[in-house]
Amino acid sequence: MFGQGAILVELEKLKQKLKAEGLFDESRKRPIPSFPKAIGIISASGSAAIEDMIKNIQRRYPVTQIYFFPSLVQGSAAPKDLLRAFNLSKTYDLTTLIIGRGGGASEDLNAFNDETLVRVLATSQVPIISAIGHEIDFTLVDYIADRRVSTPTGAAELATPDKREIYENLNESLERMSLALQNKVHVLKERLSLLSKRSFFVDPKSIYENKSRDVKEYRVRLANAMQNSYLIANRDVKAYRQRLEALSPFGVLKRGYSIMSDQEGRIIDSINKVEAGQNVTTTLKDGIIKSQVKSKESKKNG
Repeated sequence: MFGQGAILVELEKLKQKLKAEGLFDESRKRPIPSFPKAIGIISASGSAAIEDMIKNIQRRYPVTQIYFFPSLVQGSAAPKDLLRAFNLSKTYDLTTLIIGRGGGASEDLNAFNDETLVRVLATSQVPIISAIGHEIDFTLVDYIADRRVSTPTGAAELATPDKREIYENLNESLERMSLALQNKVHVLKERLSLLSKRSFFVDPKSIYENKSRDVKEYRVRLANAMQNSYLIANRDVKAYRQRLEALSPFGVLKRGYSIMSDQEGRIIDSINKVEAGQNVTTTLKDGIIKSQVKSKESKKNG
């Protein structure tokens, strides 16, 4: 009894040490995949536990693949054999890994308290379910596992969905889809019925005739608008022409005036721009007169 007590003391020390390192933290726990493609099982070959797990997994979710990695689960050689089985499981593309065995005395579970085994399992890339011992028996592997159950049957149920529930969910989904489809068809039928009553479907020709009538009306309106624009523009042009003619020097000539320029064509508008003897040109409304200035006389003010 004294020896067993010392073992429990050492186990508690190891447990507190690993806990302090954070290996048991809830933040490390991962959810167990709902629809596993492949489940690995580490357990004793030929045991009731492995038979129970395989049977329940196949019953509940037969589409998943099961990979069995046999190992010793008790005795001094068990920790190393469990490590071997785990390392072998890492070479497979697993979704979930179960480590389990049947019940037994507390001392039969010591292999699952091995520090090296616990640390290596803590590095698993695959979520681990532990199914070791009974409800009151906890091992260190249970603490680092992502989920812990007390029986092999519980492990199989945790690792897989129940195909009956899947069928029920599928049937419910099919019923909802069927109802939604029926409602959609009903709505489309109503829309089709409304559309079929529109004038285009009742008398397609009427739509064309209405549009044709509109086009003719627009054409007349456009022609009238263009005619009005032309008349207005023509009137404006005539008015501008009359204004320009009134301002033109030739308009001034028509009123009896004349324009005198020098030999370079520069307008002479002052006697200061002409000298006696200079040749000049006088432009009248119907021709020009070339002459020579004999003399000039300033206009006296007053």
